[in-house]
Amino acid sequence: MNRWYSARGARRGLRLAAAAMALWVAWAIGYVQSSREPAAAAPVHAITVDAFERGRT
Repeated sequence: MNRWYSARGARRGLRLAAAAMALWVAWAIGYVQSSREPAAAAPVHAITVDAFERGRT
């Protein structure tokens, strides 16, 4: 029976598809995380002043 594809080409195509899927998943996770509201954090100035007052500079 004649094959319309080669085993090497099929493996290469599957690897390429898996790599593309992994890149897309990484992008999607980053996109979802960036669309959320950032968590409230203490101002940098308040942390710096507190450390200075305690002599940790």
